[in-house]
Amino acid sequence: MKSCDIHSLRRSFPATAMAARAGVTLSEVLVSMLLMSIGVVSLATLFPISVLRTAQATQLTHAVFLRNNAEAAIEANLGLLSNAQIGLNTVAVVDPIGFYDGLGGTLTGTTIPRTNGGTGNLAYARQLAGLPDSWKEVIDDKVASFTATSATVPTAFSGAAPSSIVNYRAVLVDATGKLAVIRTITGVAGTTVSWASPLPSGFTPARLRLEVQETKYSYILTVRKLSIPTVLGDTSWEAEIDVAVFFGRSNKPADETPVAINLPSLVKNGLGFDNANGVSGVDDDANGSTDDASELGWPGSDDNRTIQVTSGTPFLKKGSYMLETSMLKWYRIVNFNSSTGMVLLDRDIRVTSATASAGTSSAIFMKGIVDVFPLGSRTGQQ
Repeated sequence: MKSCDIHSLRRSFPATAMAARAGVTLSEVLVSMLLMSIGVVSLATLFPISVLRTAQATQLTHAVFLRNNAEAAIEANLGLLSNAQIGLNTVAVVDPIGFYDGLGGTLTGTTIPRTNGGTGNLAYARQLAGLPDSWKEVIDDKVASFTATSATVPTAFSGAAPSSIVNYRAVLVDATGKLAVIRTITGVAGTTVSWASPLPSGFTPARLRLEVQETKYSYILTVRKLSIPTVLGDTSWEAEIDVAVFFGRSNKPADETPVAINLPSLVKNGLGFDNANGVSGVDDDANGSTDDASELGWPGSDDNRTIQVTSGTPFLKKGSYMLETSMLKWYRIVNFNSSTGMVLLDRDIRVTSATASAGTSSAIFMKGIVDVFPLGSRTGQQ
């Protein structure tokens, strides 16, 4: 066997050939950069998507909390739906926060009642229809002096009137920052804040943080109430209820003004969003002919799920909701065409007989809706 050394290799391969193989070509570098950039860009797109999904998950979680709170409030107090609040054989909105926060006693632009849910002022309305554990800092200051039921700070606090003081709380922290005590405020006088329950013995507050309850998350109830005939002839009733949960609701009338809509029968002669009898391109009734007249309004088609906005410029967004006013029923928006005003809903629309005869109705497209939950029906006697 012949031996091989470096000298024989150098004689076999010229220096120019070995030098040419000592590095990489420009094309190889560019291809490598292209492959790396594809991976980096793909990875970078995951970050904003993950942030968006996290925010959506947080909102949905809070929406479920509020949905449960609303159901518990109804179970604990059927007076929310009593005849004193909502008349028999009518529809109404239980909207405690909106009632006191600029929207008034009727649904904007309609004669539909908006009730306060039995609350006496905005503060208690926020406690009933808002998320109770959402708080915003108003003042964070050192404690100049204190007693068991009060604390004085250098900065005057004037953010609460006696009628709304229940929306504020004091968080007192000791000098180590490891111990804290929370107290509901009962009064404010200049720079002194007071509360009812004494501080724990030996606790020395160093800082006072005043927080106000936020209403980033809130809910309204839409109610359809019917009288129930009984042997005794009393005022028994049954109410079908939905709860809509909002994030950052504006409580501005302009954001909740109804717009006129054409019902499915007047939208392209009832052909629906796909402009075809029944499901487009499908022989729904299996008679050998596709999209013929006998398939108009076929179950599962979009023929009765398509409405058309005929006035105004409502807030349209896929996945959001529409509230039809004749029966106060919610519908999710599946698709829409902003140029024609056609809106595809998630299910067949249902209206009163008088509204159906007219072929037109009105609807509200509210901003900030996280989700709508059906709560079923409740019965009562008042």
